[in-house]
Amino acid sequence: MQLKSFCNYPWTHFEVNNPNGDVTMCCDNHIVLGNVNKQSIREIWNGENYRKIRNDMLTKGANFVCSSECAVLKGFKSYQNLDWYKSLEDNSVMFLNAQENDKEISEGKLSLNTMPRWMRFAYSYICNLNCYHCYQKKIRKERINLSDNFIQQVLELSPYYQAIFYYGGEPFLYESTKRILNDSQLNSHCRHFFVTNGMLLDNEIFEILQKKEIGLISCSLDAATEKNYSILRKGGNWDKVLNNLGRIRDMKKTKNFTFTITLTVNSINALELDKFCDLSISFNAEPLLTLVNNPFGSLAFQEKYLHFSASQIDKMIEQIDKSIEKLKIYEYKDAIIIWQHTKQRIINHFKKENNLLKFFVKKTYNALKN
Repeated sequence: MQLKSFCNYPWTHFEVNNPNGDVTMCCDNHIVLGNVNKQSIREIWNGENYRKIRNDMLTKGANFVCSSECAVLKGFKSYQNLDWYKSLEDNSVMFLNAQENDKEISEGKLSLNTMPRWMRFAYSYICNLNCYHCYQKKIRKERINLSDNFIQQVLELSPYYQAIFYYGGEPFLYESTKRILNDSQLNSHCRHFFVTNGMLLDNEIFEILQKKEIGLISCSLDAATEKNYSILRKGGNWDKVLNNLGRIRDMKKTKNFTFTITLTVNSINALELDKFCDLSISFNAEPLLTLVNNPFGSLAFQEKYLHFSASQIDKMIEQIDKSIEKLKIYEYKDAIIIWQHTKQRIINHFKKENNLLKFFVKKTYNALKN
């Protein structure tokens, strides 16, 4: 009998990855568990939907609750592990909450006395760049953001958190990010996570970050050369972003956190994958590689950015294999898994099918239908 897979996120994670207020347990799971515009964090946390997904996880397993493509189940995102609290000699609210929460998980509790240990949210989708593949563009025009009431609740519960994950849009564009980072209620052990384009990291931000525990800084770059960066990330400045990547590298010398730089593979940057790997390593960052996916993109988008010749595909695979060998030297385990996964996607979707438009028309249709 096959054992059920298990993920503890329904007991630990609270995420608002859309400024419309919808809550999920994870950015890889789209089951809506509540809405912070209509309910409080506490109400949602022990509401009917959270209790149901906890019960489903216990009785049916993660393979029922989650997608087969879940990055966590595939072994990615090791930085999301929360067991590190056990190394602290501490009687803080955060420590005691985590300790009790682990007990609730082991006992299979559906209603919890503990609070979320992981808080991730996208305050807004507003951004300072206009990137070629951004799926948020249409929603961004509505210029919606999470309410001040929600931010106040995040602050009130901040003594409990092991992690706060700031997402966007561009999180360093929002005053709410600085407000939380500067709040006196934050426990000193809380780790802060950021996905950023790296353009707005000024002296003030670096001064704040230097005083905080950092869990992750993930910078989206999408290119290894200034020419392609200017094509793919409209509004960006290559020299400025490289300077900020260097400052993150320098900060990492004195602070222990995960630093990643990401590239979405497309027909423009497809032949600079090895350069991207080398560039990331030069900044002491883990290079992450994904095949661009914009399910709401037009056929013109698919033709422009996801149309590869047979020779390009062979060269991409060759570069990926070469880069994986480099990553093994640096023991970048997450990156190795992700590059291998991306290679397999390229082989499955392009080399084997050899029918690009048919594949993405089908994918776009299914995404819109669902």
